[in-house]
Amino acid sequence: ELVQRAGGGYERQLAQTRRLPRSTFWSPRVHDLVRDFKPDLVVIFGDKTFSLRMVKDAALKDVPMISTYSENASMHEFDWRKKGVSFKQRLWAIGFVVTRGGPIRAACRRSDLIVGNTPQAREILLRLFPRAEQPSIDSKLVDMPLGFSPEHFGFDPALRNRVRQELGVQPDEILVCVSSAFTAIKAPFIAGIISALRSVMGTQPKLKAIIVGFSDQPEYAAVSRQIADHMAAGPFADRFIKEPFAQRERLNAVFNASDAAAFGRASISCQEALGTGLIGCFVDNGSLNHLVTAPQQGVLFQPDDPADLERALGECVGIIQRHAGAGHERFRRGLAEAAAWLGYDRIITSILDDVQRRAGAQRPHAS
Repeated sequence: ELVQRAGGGYERQLAQTRRLPRSTFWSPRVHDLVRDFKPDLVVIFGDKTFSLRMVKDAALKDVPMISTYSENASMHEFDWRKKGVSFKQRLWAIGFVVTRGGPIRAACRRSDLIVGNTPQAREILLRLFPRAEQPSIDSKLVDMPLGFSPEHFGFDPALRNRVRQELGVQPDEILVCVSSAFTAIKAPFIAGIISALRSVMGTQPKLKAIIVGFSDQPEYAAVSRQIADHMAAGPFADRFIKEPFAQRERLNAVFNASDAAAFGRASISCQEALGTGLIGCFVDNGSLNHLVTAPQQGVLFQPDDPADLERALGECVGIIQRHAGAGHERFRRGLAEAAAWLGYDRIITSILDDVQRRAGAQRPHAS
């Protein structure tokens, strides 16, 4: 897909690997397959032990390499060098450095380009290197967020109208979407947003919400029941719509039908929602702030602050109301265009141009 999106078509037959273990973290066979494939470019996503062999392989020494990392503050709420760190947090920090530090350092040293997908990735990665080496690593780091596929997510007025009719949402009603995998770690954030929506509904009779992610799969069933009970227990239960966990085609349809989307944690769905022209109601914890680049594209709320979440949702409703009616489609298209920089077609083209420039400067004779 990387070659297809950036180059406009497949430049070679891409290999299909079918005999890898479920987790490639410990697999030495990945390196062998990459070497035998004779790639034009190697992209390492995250920290993998096979990268230790790959970065030292003479057969790959002239192949440009990119390393990408999506570390964020919520994944690293620790630093073993700080005072007052709990014993558990200290163990997590030391464990990260011991098990992942080696592969990350090796990949970053070898890479022509290091892509940080979150605002915190640069700081977290640089911690793993000696102070004297940090400037050289930092010079190869670029900040580039994860994005969305414009082939699958985008604003479609006809789709919006059709799905709103299907959901029973009237033209003058406002629909806020909450989309998430219903895991135990996300349950408090989902429940908190539902509670805040219920409070805002008390003063906004035209406000509805659609909660996406319900599943009877074993890993999600318990949280699905918990969220369903929470929705049914309070007032305005009839203004909440339950929607099963959605694949991208259905998720794009639900986003189009909605007017805003609320997220309490970072998720790739945030970029996908913005790609359809939704207003984002995002937690202000440093992991999503950079996605909001245009006026009225998003409203931030402080973490663990129900009152501020209600305030942010109210602001989203106010923005939607100001652009209701004949001007809505133009406003929505403007928001989608403001998020177009998060499309993978643009992101991948930018990354490939950058790595080719850097690799060419460092390896003038490489093919």
